[in-house]
Amino acid sequence: MRTRMLPAMSVILLGLAACAGTGEKDYDRHRMSAIGVSAADPGVYVFEAKISPKFPADSAAAEQVRLDWLADWMTRRDFCSGGYEVLERRPFAPDEPNPYRSDLRYTVKCAEPD
Repeated sequence: MRTRMLPAMSVILLGLAACAGTGEKDYDRHRMSAIGVSAADPGVYVFEAKISPKFPADSAAAEQVRLDWLADWMTRRDFCSGGYEVLERRPFAPDEPNPYRSDLRYTVKCAEPD
């Protein structure tokens, strides 16, 4: 009986190991960023992200992670199936409404159809 369980346990453990990296990526994306439609312009999306020691503002690697989060949000929400363009990246102003306590705001617009 014990020998039958060993292959099954191996398959389960391999499956869990394969999901581990994706889970952390999704966890960071949900914890550190958000996306929505601009209240001022319904044709524009607003992506907001936090900075941290793990994802500093001035790191090219951290910026690439934030852009990957943006791409994941756009895909999961089915926004801009023909592609999109980041129009602006800027820090939040101290007096600006910031309910998620984000540090960076990106303005995103769908690519024009060819």
